Amino acid sequence: MGSIIHVLEYFDSLVKITLQGSREGGTQLQLDNERVPDNKYLEMYSGWVSVLMNLKSVADFEVDLRNHDPEKTWDHGFADN
Repeated sequence: MGSIIHVLEYFDSLVKITLQGSREGGTQLQLDNERVPDNKYLEMYSGWVSVLMNLKSVADFEVDLRNHDPEKTWDHGFADN
């Protein structure tokens, strides 16, 4: 079971995404976000939860949870992902 590792820069931080096959035939995804400034940690932490939950919904149910309506954003009083 080999690993596939992707590394990218994201808002002055470093993101490492590792995909590894499991014995059960699935895939394990691990995301590490490094070099996050202390004053941005909570914002980035909660943002990754949102990204990963949407990824899971797409992979498991083919449903995209992101908002695609520019008139229904956080600034307009809507929950926005």
